[in-house]
Amino acid sequence: MNQLVHQSGGRLIVTSLEISNHFGRQHKNVVQAIENLDCSAEFARLNFKLCSYTDGNQRQRPMYEITRDGFTFLCMGFTGQQAAVWKERYIEAFNQMEATLRGNLPVHQQQIGLAREIGSLRDMMNRQQELIIALFERLDGARRGQINAQARLARTLERERNILAAFEKRQARDTIIAMEAEGQPRDVICAVTGRTLNHVRQVVFQAKRDGLFPAIQGELPMMGGAA
Repeated sequence: MNQLVHQSGGRLIVTSLEISNHFGRQHKNVVQAIENLDCSAEFARLNFKLCSYTDGNQRQRPMYEITRDGFTFLCMGFTGQQAAVWKERYIEAFNQMEATLRGNLPVHQQQIGLAREIGSLRDMMNRQQELIIALFERLDGARRGQINAQARLARTLERERNILAAFEKRQARDTIIAMEAEGQPRDVICAVTGRTLNHVRQVVFQAKRDGLFPAIQGELPMMGGAA
């Protein structure tokens, strides 16, 4: 049974001619089936190698060397009781040949192969772990950067609010002083500036104290500073 499967370039293969003979199909139909397979170009390149054989008339004819994966894909479309039997036999032949090749290796080579597989697996896990750690570090750095940016924005907004409040306070004071100097009624001054009557009295008192305009007769001084 193993003669159905051959080793070529380190891979196990079967030829389209052997499939034609054992499945009872014309070889040109097998070749046509291979060329019309609905698979990717990459899968076809890896599993179907175009070569040639010499027919009875000493002419070169096209033939394909097919891997186990290619054979499985191709034979999915083969039907009938005989086809089913040969599918099983070919799959068995592939498995037996693979087991034979592995079993012929010296023990130390098998151990080396196993050690390489384990080492490759360990390297892959280490790379994945490094990628995960790097991702967490990036996320943590982004989070800290966002927190710092939010803190800077909050400080900037607070400074701007303080500046605006100071500007509004100064503007209200100047308006109170100007309207008081014009002799505007206090209730009008309160309505225009949005300040309380007591606040207006305090601003006027401090303005008189600081000599910003002449004192008005009859004005009673108020204790405390302007709010």
